[in-house]
Amino acid sequence: MKKLINFIKNHSIISGSVLVAAVAPALVWAWGPSRPSFTIEKPADYITFNSITNNPVIGGDEKDFVGIREVGSNAKWTNNMKVQNGKEYYVRMYVHNNAASNLNLVAENVVAKLNVPTTTAKNVTVQGQISASNAKPNTVWDEATFSSDNDFNLAYVAGSALFENNGMGTTKLPDSIVNNTGAKLGYDKLDGKIPGCFQYAGYVTVKVKAQVSQPQEKTNIDLAKTVRNKTNGEKSWVETANAKSGDTVQFQIHAKNTGSAGIQNLVIRDILPKGLNYVAGSTKLYNTSNPKGLKVSDNVIQNSGINIGSYQPNGDAYVRFDATVSAENSLPVCGDNTLTNIAQASDQKIVKNDTASVKVTKKCETPKNPVYKCEALSLNIVRKDEKQITYAADTKYSVKDTEFTGTKYVVKNSKNEVVAEKVVNGGTKFEITVPNNVNEKYTVTSTIITKNGENSNANCEKSFETKAPAPTPSKPELVCRNITINQISRTKFEFNTSYTVNNTTFVGVKYIVKDQSGKIVIEKTVNNGSKLTLDIEIVGKFTISSTVITKDGENSNSNCEKSFEVKREEKPSILIKKTVNNQKNAKIEANTDFNYEITVSNNGNVDLKDVVVTDRAPANITFVSADNGEIKDNTLTLKINSLKVGESKTITIKSQATATGITTVNTACVDTPTIPGDNDGCDSAKVEVP
Repeated sequence: MKKLINFIKNHSIISGSVLVAAVAPALVWAWGPSRPSFTIEKPADYITFNSITNNPVIGGDEKDFVGIREVGSNAKWTNNMKVQNGKEYYVRMYVHNNAASNLNLVAENVVAKLNVPTTTAKNVTVQGQISASNAKPNTVWDEATFSSDNDFNLAYVAGSALFENNGMGTTKLPDSIVNNTGAKLGYDKLDGKIPGCFQYAGYVTVKVKAQVSQPQEKTNIDLAKTVRNKTNGEKSWVETANAKSGDTVQFQIHAKNTGSAGIQNLVIRDILPKGLNYVAGSTKLYNTSNPKGLKVSDNVIQNSGINIGSYQPNGDAYVRFDATVSAENSLPVCGDNTLTNIAQASDQKIVKNDTASVKVTKKCETPKNPVYKCEALSLNIVRKDEKQITYAADTKYSVKDTEFTGTKYVVKNSKNEVVAEKVVNGGTKFEITVPNNVNEKYTVTSTIITKNGENSNANCEKSFETKAPAPTPSKPELVCRNITINQISRTKFEFNTSYTVNNTTFVGVKYIVKDQSGKIVIEKTVNNGSKLTLDIEIVGKFTISSTVITKDGENSNSNCEKSFEVKREEKPSILIKKTVNNQKNAKIEANTDFNYEITVSNNGNVDLKDVVVTDRAPANITFVSADNGEIKDNTLTLKINSLKVGESKTITIKSQATATGITTVNTACVDTPTIPGDNDGCDSAKVEVP
């Protein structure tokens, strides 16, 4: 339940009135399919969506997961809404994998769809669907109904689909959510994967606009979007055309006034998907005044669209433009891609959408399987005297479809202790020097290293022996020769001491770790061994010394003392805060200066590089000037080359509202390559213009 409460706190924009909605009176809702129910106390033991009956977040039963509310209103979410002409409404879908959190069950290929009928009637029902390939059932749905005293229709507001959860904050969804493709969801990215439990739940919201028929004369737009492959010389217009990378396709938008009143200032807009690239200067308008076509602005693909003039009842026009299919490596997915293009026609009263698609195949090479093998190890004596002997080691190998990066050598004595270890970067040769005045057997193992892995086998393992001279009475000899440090992880280290012990019995090795002030922080003796593994959580620089212990005494020297460091764990983080007149919400006057403030702060422990702040002004808001950064196309961009730990930067944008009777939300985002992923943080502020 604690995670459920945290989820509500972290979603103030979408769920701000969720708890209010929780006390709404029970209604008879249309949902499906029929499925088992669960509770917060007894969640599902398999993957299923929206089947808990006592979830306070949405008012009890999750099967009622679709709700509607007027844009700009704080009213309760409802299943029935009486619409007003020209107003926009949110349609919200709750998304919750009901699998118990301790099962670690992750829903795959989670997709949201919203069916927005294009029919005109006094009642229009929208249906939301949540599906997952491994859920039972695969798809769940719920409905909500809009109504009016007069006939009306609903139009999806292109680009309005959003998904909000704990993992990503607020994320835009593609317009495919309102067609059969749907929109893929996720937790920390839109990869279709959502784990079970409340902290992974989220909300999908889209906007629809109501167009209510009036008793007087009315306008209506019949919109048809088609396409043909220009490279292939196709003449016929179709809803779906086949193409390949590099082809030029031509789109046609046919808009006709099918209403009883004239249309003034008909605006045509087109939204190209990823994988299609607009050909500059290719847009032409065909109508009764321009039967041979008139070259018009490239703004057809911009948010503003193009104004193609006025049309009386039954008047129509065609807009055509070209686009090229992206190179294969720029297409969204391997295999078949359906690139759906959305056309939009509006007379500022009604908005109509239609789509046409281009199908293109992306061929992806099958990755080659790398092959790498250690073929042989050779050992040859290069130097020898009474005290030491040196062997030259060399390794032969074979590598295919990967890159050789080096050779690792490990030398062990008869006690299986590592007496020498070396990685030869980019090479195969290594010299091994050991005492030649003791009876000992050494085993040398070589391992080849590639970018894809390592290999060692029996061919790359050889042994040699040293023989001690005839024993002569002598004093006990014990020498600590070297200490090696192998860092296993940030905090975990392996220490090993090589030593020489003659005419006495080896007992063990004592290790002492001191901090920079000389204070002993660890002291440990390894009995009958020389290797010690420590996990040190304290950050800082340390010195370790080893002492070889025998029954006749101890030995330690400068060869057996080394320094090492436990570095801090780097945690980059950035915070963005957006306000208007130093508030989150403000009421302002039209055509009067007001300020947006953006503050970005480095709240991590790593200096951030190349921080980029972007802020696109919403409709009816004009950015006048900024005390930092550049304003272009009503969008502020500021690049901060370096943002130190604890440092903050604030940008003030002087702005004006150009319309009245509006409420608009302005969102600023920040991104830095120091933190993986796009848009490392976003924040919004809201203004109301009476």
